[in-house]
Order: sequence, then structure tokens, then C-alpha cells
Amino acid sequence: CMTCAWTMCSPLRAARRASSRLAAVTTPRAPILAGLRSAQPSLPPLPRLLSTQPRSQRGERGALFAELKRCRRREDVARLEARLQPLRTTKEWTKLISAHARVGDRRHAFGILDEMRQAGCEPDVFSYSILINLCARSKDWKTAVSLLREMPNAGVQPNVISY
Repeated sequence: CMTCAWTMCSPLRAARRASSRLAAVTTPRAPILAGLRSAQPSLPPLPRLLSTQPRSQRGERGALFAELKRCRRREDVARLEARLQPLRTTKEWTKLISAHARVGDRRHAFGILDEMRQAGCEPDVFSYSILINLCARSKDWKTAVSLLREMPNAGVQPNVISY
């Protein structure tokens, strides 16, 4: 920005600078612009990202998945995986694949994909994207491309993240 030392001005700072400049304006438009200065911007409220229920009311299963998301060691993921069985939905399977991918456990992540299919849950675009990302991080391009080719055959449309 040319008027301050910040590289990115916040909208609030920009509005304050504009209002101080408007105070010096003595044209016939000044009363109209001065009225705009006092108007507060009405922004919609932010969406609730977390459940409004306390952790104790979300149930043990929800708390286990929240803990799974924070795991950074293979042993912790394996311990929680045993407590979460049986997995019920594609979303739950995908969370487990993501946890194994986060700790760099390729063998288990791909094994869970096979278990998921055997249990009757079809992988979705998120499941595939997590595995493709895992392959990319380990520079296994052949497996990543084979997963991309497998997606349409499984009825899953690749998205921008998948590519």
C-alpha cells in the first residue's frame, strides 16, 4: 500500500484512512459521504465450525474421532483404530485413511482402502485424494496415476484436489 508501511491493509484501516480524508473534503458531496462514514458494516455471522454440544454430549465416538484427528504417531492411530471398530460410513473410513496418511503409514492407509471396499463402503473423492496426496509426498507417481485412473472406473469423478 502506498499510504502505509503495511503490505496488506486491513479493510478497517482502509476505512479509517478514508474517513479521515473525508473529514477534510468540503465539496457538496461531503454530507452524504460523512453519513457513510458512520454506517457500520453489517457482515453475516460466521458459521459455527464446531458442534454446539459439549464434548461429553457428543458421545464417546465423536470424541475418539476428534482425538484421531490430533494423532501424530502410528501407535496412537492404531490404538484409536481398534477402539473405533466397526466403522460405519464412508466418512469414518476416510478419517481413518487420513490419520494413517498423516503419520506416513502407506501400507495401512492402502490396506484400509481395501477393507473399506470389503465392508461394502465405496471410497469417495476424498478417500482417493488423501491417498494420491500420500503418494505424491512419497514421490510414488505410478501409484498416484493408477489411483487417478481407477477413480472413474469406481464411479468417482476426480476434482481439482485429486489432480
